[in-house]
Amino acid sequence: NSDKFMINNIDLPSVELLKKALSLEEGHNSFSRYNQINLCRLAIDQMLREILVDKLSLTGSVETSLAKRVSALKKVEDLPEYVQGNLNNIMTWRNVASHNADAIKPHDISLIKTQIKSIFYWYLVEYLQGPKLTKDEFEAVLSKNVNLRIFISYASEDRNRVDEIYNRLKRRGFIPWMDKKSLLPGQNWEDEIT
Repeated sequence: NSDKFMINNIDLPSVELLKKALSLEEGHNSFSRYNQINLCRLAIDQMLREILVDKLSLTGSVETSLAKRVSALKKVEDLPEYVQGNLNNIMTWRNVASHNADAIKPHDISLIKTQIKSIFYWYLVEYLQGPKLTKDEFEAVLSKNVNLRIFISYASEDRNRVDEIYNRLKRRGFIPWMDKKSLLPGQNWEDEIT
């Protein structure tokens, strides 16, 4: 049996939020810098939801604070030190911004964007249950402004395992495409996958 399946594209809400956060110009007033930091926090928050929904087998949203989600993730996942540090920094910047947005300077936004990008690098490239993109695929995903989908290719003897993977991907916010679940009788498979 083949343990491999192919993911050609991803469509995660957290990645869309990350792309929006990274695409914003550095704010020149405290209000726009606050909004940029908040968008970064929202991207991290959504990423944590995606991981925890899968890890803890939750079916709905994970209703709790960002700090509690980070704490829950640390309990179920052995996070690299740089990810832990960057998560803590993002939470600190968000708290500072919510109490005194003037304390955040334009150069702080560049640092925050670098930190959030490294967290997502872990999530999309290094995380064992993540999409396991290559570095080039990671950069390509961040540069695309379109919603992406997942195409799953598999050997027929792996069908039961792939069904489980398909369901996990759906719970995590992906839009997976799999012949047995996505192709209706009479449809031309070549037209449907292109």
